[in-house]
Amino acid sequence: MRLLVLLRQLLDPAGMLVNRKAGKVFVNREEYMINPADKRALEAALQIKDATGAEVVAAAVGPARTEDALREARALGADRAILIKEDVAAPAGRFYEALCDSLGDVDLILTGDSALDTGEAVGPQLAEMVNMAFLGNAVQCALEGAVVRIVRRDVRDATQRAYNGVEADLPAVVTVTRSGPTPRYPHGGAIIEMYRDPEAVEIMTAADLGLDDSALQPAVVERGQSFPPEREFGKQMTVEEIAERMTP
Repeated sequence: MRLLVLLRQLLDPAGMLVNRKAGKVFVNREEYMINPADKRALEAALQIKDATGAEVVAAAVGPARTEDALREARALGADRAILIKEDVAAPAGRFYEALCDSLGDVDLILTGDSALDTGEAVGPQLAEMVNMAFLGNAVQCALEGAVVRIVRRDVRDATQRAYNGVEADLPAVVTVTRSGPTPRYPHGGAIIEMYRDPEAVEIMTAADLGLDDSALQPAVVERGQSFPPEREFGKQMTVEEIAERMTP
């Protein structure tokens, strides 16, 4: 049994300051973190590993600094970590589709339901690409034989207190919300061990996955910028001026 967990590294909002008067966001500390929903997905995978002995593979697409997120995943209990080292803005789903082909048998893919910074969601698209069943918005996830069962909030309930259960045959893709399983803390010794191990994170490139330039075209191309006209404020007038204008 092999579980693939997809992670995204992003700027920690705690290091940002919003200046409303200036209308700008200042980055005081450039610190990075694992996307919160992805971290819950990793915890769901680790709980399945604890129960079944499944292999957990953590993967991410990004620059060299993304290794930190994957070393943290290894320290938490992931058996393997793979960094697809690319800086291009191509859709992540293309890389993960190729990674699934490279790994071979992947029974369950888990990831966060959306990214904290952009709101991007890779799960539904990837499920279509790899022809797997899709279950979204999970707060709990478990395996029973060749069936994955999740618990998710009932979106039809306005009180947000109702839940329902959904299941699908493996292989499947599951997205986990920020209300998912509470992440465990890594042991300090495990963190040190992962940073001392030069092979803790496997590095791959688009070429290693068989992707050429045509598959790496960005999903969005910036062709220019345009701004709305400056707002024209009203003219202030005295009572006498108003009265004069109103006089026929």
